[in-house]
Amino acid sequence: MFSERFLTGISFSGQPLRERGRFVVGVLFNPHVNNLDKATIEILAERTASLPVPIFMVIMPITSARNAEFPHNELPGIRLTDAAPARYIKKQTPAT
Repeated sequence: MFSERFLTGISFSGQPLRERGRFVVGVLFNPHVNNLDKATIEILAERTASLPVPIFMVIMPITSARNAEFPHNELPGIRLTDAAPARYIKKQTPAT
């Protein structure tokens, strides 16, 4: 696997690198919550504490229609309702 080779200092093309790679393979998941509060985060931390890999929690605020469409179209498993990008399209349309 490419990541294992990179971590041992071998490039994609098979050539040696000056240094070993230093990165962690992560996983993206959607906790399916509308309002992510401290209690939910604590539950997620407790339930994943025994996993042998680090867990990174990322909160991505949606700031525009284009920004809302990216995770919907490009990140497997993330689906937004049609209303999510539409809210930002309304906000970006100049008043007449």
